[in-house]
Amino acid sequence: MPDVALVDIAQGVRSTWTAAGASVTGTIPLTKLYFQRQPEGAALPYCVFEFKDVSAYFGGTEYFSGNKYVKATQITFKVYGASDFDFATFATSLNAAFGWGSTTPGAVWTIPNATILSAMPEVEALEMEEERIDGKDVIRYESTYTVKMQADRGT
Repeated sequence: MPDVALVDIAQGVRSTWTAAGASVTGTIPLTKLYFQRQPEGAALPYCVFEFKDVSAYFGGTEYFSGNKYVKATQITFKVYGASDFDFATFATSLNAAFGWGSTTPGAVWTIPNATILSAMPEVEALEMEEERIDGKDVIRYESTYTVKMQADRGT
């Protein structure tokens, strides 16, 4: 298995979003899931995701004999919607799809070139944005997960 790359993580977020099902994609389809920045004039609601390596917070990347290693990546979803968007229902669906369970901690996540060990929910936030669209306040909901994955440095 080749080393896990940033493009693999981005692809994994997209495929996992699709696999989450209608409770997520019925509200915000894959075409409205953007990496780091939405296009100008994107219609609400939409979601922007970003990620960063946080292995250092967990004592650094763990290397094992052979080519295996474990790294941690923090993935944040930022959902933007008008003030009348049902954030409570969508947040419940998002967290049910991407959070972990006691028997299958990383079952929902699929990241190419990696084996998911856990997907730990970290923080949630709900804030009003400064801009208004069509006379409505814009609200941002954030949900962050730390995904620990095992990968292979290759030979």
